Amino acid sequence: MIESRAPTVWQALDAWGEQLSRWQQFIIAQATSNGRLSDDEIGTAYRLFLSAHDLAEAPAEHRPAPVVLPRSADDECKPLCLVRVDGLVGVNALPDGSLLTFDPKLTVIYGRNGAGKSGFARLFANACFSRHKPKIVPNIYANGGTADLAASFHVQLDGESSDPFALSVGIENPELKRISFFDVTIAKLHVGETTAFEFKPSGFDVFPEMARVYGELGKLLANAVLSRAHTTRFSDSFIGQETDVAKLVATIGPRTDMAAVRKLAIYGEAEKARLREVDSQATALKASSPQELIENLKRAKNDIIALIAKLDALGSEFSPEKRAFRTALSKTARECTAAAAAVGSETFKRPFFKAVGTPDWEVFAKAAHALARKESDLYPGPDDRCILCERPLDIDSQAHITALLAFVEGEAQRAVQAATKAVENEIGALKTLEVNIFAPDSLVRADVNRLDPNLATAIELVAASIAALRDSSVAVLAAHDPAQGSVNCADVSSALHALIERIGRDWERLTKENTATAIASLELEHQTLRHREVLSKLLGGIETYVADALWCAKAERAKSALNPRHITDKEKELFGQIVGPSYRARLAQECDDLECDMPIELQTTGQKGKTVRSLLLKGGHRPEIILSEGEQKAVALADFLTEVSMNPSNAGVVLDDPVTSQDHQRKGLIAKRLVREAQSRQVIVFTHDLPFLNQLIATAEKEEVSFQAHWIDRDEDGHPGQITLNDAPATSKAYDSTERAKQCLAEAQALTGRARHDAICKGMAALRRTIEETAVKRLLKDVVPRWSDRVIVTGFRNIAWDDDLVESMCGIYEELSAYIEGHSHTDEAMGAPPEIKDLAEMLPRVDGLIKTAKRDRKAQLAAAARVQPDCLT
Repeated sequence: MIESRAPTVWQALDAWGEQLSRWQQFIIAQATSNGRLSDDEIGTAYRLFLSAHDLAEAPAEHRPAPVVLPRSADDECKPLCLVRVDGLVGVNALPDGSLLTFDPKLTVIYGRNGAGKSGFARLFANACFSRHKPKIVPNIYANGGTADLAASFHVQLDGESSDPFALSVGIENPELKRISFFDVTIAKLHVGETTAFEFKPSGFDVFPEMARVYGELGKLLANAVLSRAHTTRFSDSFIGQETDVAKLVATIGPRTDMAAVRKLAIYGEAEKARLREVDSQATALKASSPQELIENLKRAKNDIIALIAKLDALGSEFSPEKRAFRTALSKTARECTAAAAAVGSETFKRPFFKAVGTPDWEVFAKAAHALARKESDLYPGPDDRCILCERPLDIDSQAHITALLAFVEGEAQRAVQAATKAVENEIGALKTLEVNIFAPDSLVRADVNRLDPNLATAIELVAASIAALRDSSVAVLAAHDPAQGSVNCADVSSALHALIERIGRDWERLTKENTATAIASLELEHQTLRHREVLSKLLGGIETYVADALWCAKAERAKSALNPRHITDKEKELFGQIVGPSYRARLAQECDDLECDMPIELQTTGQKGKTVRSLLLKGGHRPEIILSEGEQKAVALADFLTEVSMNPSNAGVVLDDPVTSQDHQRKGLIAKRLVREAQSRQVIVFTHDLPFLNQLIATAEKEEVSFQAHWIDRDEDGHPGQITLNDAPATSKAYDSTERAKQCLAEAQALTGRARHDAICKGMAALRRTIEETAVKRLLKDVVPRWSDRVIVTGFRNIAWDDDLVESMCGIYEELSAYIEGHSHTDEAMGAPPEIKDLAEMLPRVDGLIKTAKRDRKAQLAAAARVQPDCLT
């Protein structure tokens, strides 16, 4: 049986994308390829979105969305190691220029409360990935102005040093985001809040990016709608009596029929002429003298009817059918002429003549025929002479002339004559046509021009076309060429018929209606024409308004497509299929490693294109309600480490006091877990807990994990941020020898006065500390290590106890105590202030103690064995 495997996220994205629109496919493709869409790509997605919802044309640069392919994670997963952070300025009370260095594996920074650890921790919280970004304030106790916040992060990327990253609050650095930060505040978020997962497996970051782009598209759409929103007051422009125009404008909106509006908005010379005619009729009616207008209308109607008849007749003369008829006439005449020429050329062609068969030769033949027939119908007879050279004709000449005359009288020539006659008849008919039917001084032209100037112009153009076509037709017929062009008078005739109907209505109104009704009708028409004039001026604004209103209505409907709910649902679905089981298993393992034996459950929900999760106890109880503070923080750390371990791009973690509220046993578990984590990624720990510090160092040494340990403390005046690199209570070797005291001696030799005195006392204190370290490490062989609660009982076997050495150590220790400021001394006890020679003399004495204390029990026994014979003797 073959086991079925769940689809990869890439396969799922590809299948999902096939069901979506092109604009959505474009977003998925870009998010898959690049991770984050640029502003230009969002602009392209927006144009595709508009096109999909009939809000714009498709962008020219649009290409079909490619099949979703996995984005390479090589760049995101290149080895990253934080080398140091330096150049600090304005970070809490830390001195400007402070720095820390970091081991590629484990780095521990120890400092008591108020020593300055929090300044560095807040720096990491703002530069790296952190669910909480505390505000960084400059030293509030500093005098004068404070410099702008600054810090530089030096890293190695893929084994190569890169340019340092400057801290910029509010701007995320993608490399530093690969380092995760954890502290008490973030622990509370892990157990007490619903939060997004820190990481997304490759491919899952497409969903929140899609949701982000949807939001950006929504903003662009909202701004576009806002820019197209207008307040209309078009109706305010239509004063006076209400007309159909005013009624239509009052209802302007996204559903307005703009074709009807544009038709009513036509206002040109014809409408102006009609306005004058209406006013003229109204004036005549009001003056009770419409008779002249009535007569003029009647005459104009008759003239226009006659004009229509002429136009129809001329239209028939220059119709496509007539054009075909004239072309056929020309073709026949041309073909007959060509056939006759061919017959003549073949019959009378002679090698010594070139023009036989040409038109000139045909003219000659016809002239000869006409002249011969005047001589006699029987010419040429036996006794006839040549009509050209006047010589007697021989038999051959008679035969040639007879044939020539017969050719002129033959069938070919009769066909030519008939075809030519038909062409000539058509030309004659064309020349007799009356084409000047709309003369400038004619009454019909004056009437039409008065009633409808636009129509008069149209008729004038048609009449000119007819005249030109008549002349061109005559010319092409004479040349036996094909006829060209035709005239369509239908539109003009239709307009003239409409004018006749209008004249008829006016005549009816002037003759049959009562005067008051007629005047009212004319005044309404006058108002309508005036409103059409206004509408013509407002048309551009109305068209824009209606188009924008229609666009906004479509945009409102399109907004629903930008709801990210379907993204959230798909992300949650795939997360549950692909990630959820692995995450739950890993979280259970982390809790087990830290002995968090609580019934913790991972709950996931969808939210704005993301899967968010919360930790709950069995029964749906929130952890902060049931668990102790220590248990909550242990669970939070387990959840944090689960996220980190499942994130392939994570390069390191920074933890600030991760064992707060933990007991001794769990501190040890956390130390082991963090050292194990340091074997796969960089771990940086800030702590004030000495036992935990010792546990980290001891575990790292046992597991052979490299580490650095630094010490942050306050100076003698209480100022925080005094950093000692590679030195910490659990690891310090600074006082294993007298080197520190020798440095103080060198300083004292270069100073005078109080400064020299302080340097000498400092050197004495260093020697005193060296004796303390010698007692623990050299004499007692670290049976009870400092800063640790361990007791190494087997170390007793190495102790080489020497009473004389102990007495020497106590004596020198008491002498040194007299010089340090940690004790109050009487003037008598102090004696004279310490001098350089006192410190110089004390150095070899302490070195001698160290040398003696280094011996172990085996060496002591061996030495005793060597001296025993001497004692016996």
